[in-house]
Amino acid sequence: MAALLFFVLCGVGASVILAAASASAGKMQRLPETDQKRFAVESAAAFLRDEMRNSQNKITITDVKVEDSRDNKSTAYPTLTYLYSDKTALDPARNMIDACVVELYRTLQQDEENAPQQEKAEKDFLMSVRKKGSTQYYDQLEARVKLTMDSDYHITAILSDTQTNDTRKEDRCERKLTIPAKTETEETVEEKDYERTGPDGDVEEEWTITTTTRVTTICWERGLIERTHPDGE
Repeated sequence: MAALLFFVLCGVGASVILAAASASAGKMQRLPETDQKRFAVESAAAFLRDEMRNSQNKITITDVKVEDSRDNKSTAYPTLTYLYSDKTALDPARNMIDACVVELYRTLQQDEENAPQQEKAEKDFLMSVRKKGSTQYYDQLEARVKLTMDSDYHITAILSDTQTNDTRKEDRCERKLTIPAKTETEETVEEKDYERTGPDGDVEEEWTITTTTRVTTICWERGLIERTHPDGE
């Protein structure tokens, strides 16, 4: 019977178990190196593709800004909330995708009033496999991932094996995964007028508080896996 294996995304100082995939660890360990590398890279690419398409991974960003029309009153700092569809907060310290989304959104908002720029976030990490209920990792089933997220939250990931060193790049197994993103943004603006009167009832001061709420939802569609190296196997 196939053993239950877990893919683990490893970041700097953190690792996060995302989901499970079925495979026979013992059988894979006995396969030739070329087959091990192909299995590791293609399985990691398929796992990442399917995981990102999961509807539970839809992200909602709520951005609330409060502005005071009085010159001597500073604008309140924006309140940002990042949530998954199950209301779980994003964890950019432990999850590479979360880190990319948070980094990109903040950068794009800072540059909103400036000239348009092509922003992107990049993360490098490993996808490892370990047997369920065990601390044993299988080095042969490890993939290196270089992930790029562009300003529209589209994902491009280059996955390669970790068994091939740089002196044998021609033997490296590599796949390219592209995952399109779909985003929707809704913005509401609420204005409230206030006034302060003096002892004689005269209006001494008038001002307006403007609350702008922007809700951005991000979800990912089914990605495409392309064979980049070797060209044919």
